[in-house]
Parts: sequence; C-alpha cells; structure tokens
Amino acid sequence: MYDATTISGTGEFDQEMHNGTITLSTHTGLRATIKVENGDVVYGAESSVTRNGTPVGQLEERAGGVPVIAYTDGTFESLP
Repeated sequence: MYDATTISGTGEFDQEMHNGTITLSTHTGLRATIKVENGDVVYGAESSVTRNGTPVGQLEERAGGVPVIAYTDGTFESLP
C-alpha cells in the first residue's frame, strides 16, 4: 500500500536475469512497463507509463541515477 494505492508487480527476465521487463500496475488503471537491458533500466519511451491503456508518461533518469515518472503534462514523481 502506498497512499491507499495498491501496487502489483511482475517481472520476466532471461535466464541470466540481465534482460527483461518489470510491470507495475495499480487498481486505478496506472501501468508502468520498465525495460531492463544488461542489468540497467532503459529510460525513455521503452519504459512507459499508461493509464487505462493511454500513454501518460515515461521513466526518466534524474541526477544521481534517480528514476522518476515524467508525465506528458510536465509533472513528475519519484517511484515509491
């Protein structure tokens, strides 16, 4: 639970656990798909955020390697 929002997560990776996809979803229709290549998060359009299937943002790297969700309306938030 995070501010009364339930977050569920799944992951699919190759046998070496270096490449794959992490999916986070909420009961409110938000879904983040995070791509991982060679053990690193792939930022930008390949790591997207949707709400009920509509694109609303993407994962962006901020100073110091902090990942944030950058929404298309210009706002952002850090991952819980």
